[in-house]
Amino acid sequence: MRSPANANANANTNANATANAPANGIGIGGAAAAALDGTLVLGFAVIGRASHAEQITVPGVLETAWPFLVGLAVGWVLFRAWRDPRGVVVPGLAIAASAIGVGLVLRALLGDGVPPDFAVVTTIVLGGVLLGWRGVVALVRRSLRRRR
Repeated sequence: MRSPANANANANTNANATANAPANGIGIGGAAAAALDGTLVLGFAVIGRASHAEQITVPGVLETAWPFLVGLAVGWVLFRAWRDPRGVVVPGLAIAASAIGVGLVLRALLGDGVPPDFAVVTTIVLGGVLLGWRGVVALVRRSLRRRR
């Protein structure tokens, strides 16, 4: 027979395990989602530099990416994305809008220029990748739920 002390210890252990588990049930927690978002922004900068025949160096990529990384961080903090990092609308749409909006504003304020075609491409590409992976996760989760 279990003692009340043992039952309490087991309940606390289970609660801690649940609190530390990824919120989405398929292994993408807040830290992994933030890292993926950041990697996608860096990838956007690499592709942009390559398409304009600019040298692909770590300092160069960071120089291109930093305004959008700042916007990404702002979105993560403002919308507390770590609570449900896989959400497509919230926080996904908010994070994408923040990364794009803050990034473009910072570029404009620094005199780097924001031609309309750059703003459109940035919106399509960053919006697509930041929302895209969340959409894939949502579809996989839905498919897994149907199988149960």
